[in-house]
Amino acid sequence: MTRNSESESRYDELLLEVIAQRKRELSARSLSEGPPRLQKRLRRPKLLGAILIALAVGATVWLSQDYLWNLMGYAGESSKRAVLIDPLSETLPDSYFVQTTTTLLTSAGYLVDYYGPNNSTVQLFQDLPLKGYGLVIIRAHTSPAIFTGEPYSSTKYVLEQLTDQLEDGTASMTGFRFAITDQFVRLSMHGTFKNSIIVNMGCSGLAPDRQMAAAFLDKGAGAYVGWDGAVSVTHTDAGIVSFVQGLTNGQSTRDAVSSTVRTLGPDPSYHASLSYLDKGGLAQQRFSQRLMLIGGLTLLAIMFLPVIGIVYGLRRLGEG
Repeated sequence: MTRNSESESRYDELLLEVIAQRKRELSARSLSEGPPRLQKRLRRPKLLGAILIALAVGATVWLSQDYLWNLMGYAGESSKRAVLIDPLSETLPDSYFVQTTTTLLTSAGYLVDYYGPNNSTVQLFQDLPLKGYGLVIIRAHTSPAIFTGEPYSSTKYVLEQLTDQLEDGTASMTGFRFAITDQFVRLSMHGTFKNSIIVNMGCSGLAPDRQMAAAFLDKGAGAYVGWDGAVSVTHTDAGIVSFVQGLTNGQSTRDAVSSTVRTLGPDPSYHASLSYLDKGGLAQQRFSQRLMLIGGLTLLAIMFLPVIGIVYGLRRLGEG
């Protein structure tokens, strides 16, 4: 009996020693690896951070592709056909402007079409991209919607009016006329321009929001020229004659605008200056705006990541 008791005692001691050794091993492993629960708490915020980084990289690539695509679309020359759309001549005719502009263009090899107030209809603007003009000069009132010469009627173009593509505009003694908005350019114009230069001679043709310019450029135009504020009819006529002269002398759109500004300066009465926006400039503007937006959202996400981690950790502690 004594021998058996001694054997059992040794067995118990050995078992206790094995258990103690196992506990020491587990304790050492826990210290080296960290608390399992804490690792689980940290896993989700890290995953969220990785997702945010991936989204930021993807957005940057997308923005770059959009920018390069617009620059590629800017390549190519426009045709040697020009049109002067002149609904403004109903009340403010300028035969010198029409004759001088036409002479400059024909001398440079352009074929020139002219549409007076009776022919400057909504339908003309709808079909404008299909006509293949390389230079489009619009001598009209703007608000910044572009006035046509077509009298307004509430029973015509009802869908276009309901969708804010057409407005009823009035200027001077002509009564109400249909006026096309940037939405009309985007949604109702047929076809696309072939790298055309669009010249809007009206007030604020290149308004600060540049929506009309963007609409024409998105429709395929290569450049859009206009005034950055209210302008008198005498100054806009003189300015566009100067611009056309520079253009027919071989200057680029940018150089022709710059030479006009240097020669004439701003409108002495309203202080508007001639300006322009091309497809590359529009793409760069949009790229910068979107990049700033993504940067702001990413910064907010980074700021809130610690908060998300704390909330998640507290929730896990509550579950524990």
